[in-house]
Amino acid sequence: MKIFFSGILFLSIFFGFFCPIQAQTSLEDQAKEIESLLIAPCCWTAPVSEHHSQIAYQMRDEIRTFLNEGKTKEEILSIFEKKYGERILAAPKVTGFSAMAWIFPFFIFLIGIAVVFFALRYFKAKPGLSEKEPQNQLNEDRIDQKYRDRLDKELYRDDSLSEEDRTS
Repeated sequence: MKIFFSGILFLSIFFGFFCPIQAQTSLEDQAKEIESLLIAPCCWTAPVSEHHSQIAYQMRDEIRTFLNEGKTKEEILSIFEKKYGERILAAPKVTGFSAMAWIFPFFIFLIGIAVVFFALRYFKAKPGLSEKEPQNQLNEDRIDQKYRDRLDKELYRDDSLSEEDRTS
């Protein structure tokens, strides 16, 4: 029985000391997460967690106060959004026109991959010389020779006509 009470005493002391610290650490982690989701309204360039302005320090204090009051992350973000507008959020919401900021890059990436794929297929290197190519070359030489002969005949005929004109 003495061991049982000693165990209960130990557990109550353990949870008495470490649970509030754990809850405090949890609140601090939540505060830092919320700070990283909000942009400092003084210059709109950096998150509250990284900014060193008076308003950023005030916002940090407000966040911790809201967390101590038991408000959730979504409620706190909503409070700041109502106060400063949607611009205060580091990442746009995925609703309405803002959804394009999330979806559009994905579609552009897919279109780019498709363009590269089809361009590579279109401009694919031709295979090396095959056995059919020399035969094609011979056919082209025959055609070229056929046209050369015809050209020579026509030129010769024109020359013969012009000689007849000269003699008469």
